[in-house]
Amino acid sequence: MKKLQWILPGIVIVIGIAILAFINYKEVTAVPNDQWGREVELTSTPVQSDLTVSRKEDGHFAVSYFDEEGFVSSEYDENLEKVDEETYDIPYTRWTEVYHGEGPYIYADYYGMHLLENEEKIAGIEEFLPLQSGVVHQTGSTVYYLNPNTLEKTVLAEGLTDQSTIYAKESGGSTYLLIEETNENVIDYAVKEWDGEKVSQISEGMFELAITLKLNDLSFNVSGGELTLLINALPASKRSPLPEQNFYLSQQPLSEEAQLNELTFSDPNSDMKLMNLDDIQLLTIDDTTHALFRAVGSTNTKFRDNTEYNVFKATFAENDITSLSRLTNTPWLSKHPEWVDEGIIAWMDVTGKVNQVFMSSSNEVDVLPEPEMSGDTILRMAGKSIVMLTGASLTFAVTMVWYAVPMAFIGFMMFGSNNALDKGKEWVFYGPVILYVAIALLLHNHLFSQSVMAKIPDYLQFQGSPFLLIAGFALIIYFIMSLTKVNQKWTISMRVTYFVAAHLLFLAVFVGPYLL
Repeated sequence: MKKLQWILPGIVIVIGIAILAFINYKEVTAVPNDQWGREVELTSTPVQSDLTVSRKEDGHFAVSYFDEEGFVSSEYDENLEKVDEETYDIPYTRWTEVYHGEGPYIYADYYGMHLLENEEKIAGIEEFLPLQSGVVHQTGSTVYYLNPNTLEKTVLAEGLTDQSTIYAKESGGSTYLLIEETNENVIDYAVKEWDGEKVSQISEGMFELAITLKLNDLSFNVSGGELTLLINALPASKRSPLPEQNFYLSQQPLSEEAQLNELTFSDPNSDMKLMNLDDIQLLTIDDTTHALFRAVGSTNTKFRDNTEYNVFKATFAENDITSLSRLTNTPWLSKHPEWVDEGIIAWMDVTGKVNQVFMSSSNEVDVLPEPEMSGDTILRMAGKSIVMLTGASLTFAVTMVWYAVPMAFIGFMMFGSNNALDKGKEWVFYGPVILYVAIALLLHNHLFSQSVMAKIPDYLQFQGSPFLLIAGFALIIYFIMSLTKVNQKWTISMRVTYFVAAHLLFLAVFVGPYLL
């Protein structure tokens, strides 16, 4: 074939592009970790509202969120097919929250707490904390538990001040209320339990932060006679050199005061720390306390930036983190993570005008349908590959020294008085080619820098890979030139240019994408 000298290098280049596309496909569809499955889309909404997902006794999933028409309460079967949906006329604002458990729906807005069925205002509120079976709310300086079926109120605490903050959760059939009162860097707290019959104070104490810190947020959990506190503290001064987030953990018996131990949330997929932890929930699984949260960590699912918000789970024991794993791996900002059931989570991804709601599960549970191949997945794979191949053009810039000398040699021979080039003497071809390969081997770190070697795929990660790639591609091109007998058709300058250009193109396709 007359064009074989172009077809054969083209095949090598196509193979390189195909390998790059396959690697990128594997990265954009990679599971969060070896024990957890990929995301399965449930629904979507244009509103970035809170999300509630729970599993019913029949195995179906109850899903609640806001869209542009109001509050949506829907039900999905085990195949995540929608079987029921109802929309309630509750306008969404930044203050809107909804109780939608047993009994009538109750919602809170800027003006107070309302019964949905007749829009009756139940009370003015300072805090509204909807739980699974009731509502904890603060009106004035008093905290109440509201039974949604009877609208009967039970006083949980009185005498709160402007420095008081309340937190509530349900566990083991009881409702727990934690009240903290901050005085500069000293925090007093008390924990009360409402078991449906009486209110008991089960723990109290105080803890002190460094004078350079102030309390930003607190999460708590009560399980097995133990109180777990997860503290998020901010620098007291904007000029402080301290990190924006400083976490402390206390796991003590209810009868003892908190003992804070500083925590470091390390990214399980890189050598960096997780950043901007948010939406933290503490929960108990098999008598062990875990934290479900979102944070900025490493991901290979994006075109350029290799970090994004994803959902993580940390396990605590003896006042420290015993394990930390990523449970989602998407290229979008993840928020509102929800623990649906044992081994199942749900969350919302901010994907633009429409926000997607996803679910995923552990491999042990494996109750969700397999994720489908989507056009978005193909688009992300193609987009990432195109961006990387565009960056591969830098190969010709960083290797300029490699080909500058042999090209200068050819130029000298072409315009000099020596007629060796005109006579077609073979040493004039081998001289610049060998010189080019020798310089490439000697200065291989111009292309194969430490950052590139850290990013190239595993199949290129072996001892001496830069030397083997440079020499191997050179031999392949020489074999192609011999096979196609271009030495009989082309001038020496054309052959040298072909050799160098093809060699750099091979390196650009296989190594160049990792320059950026």
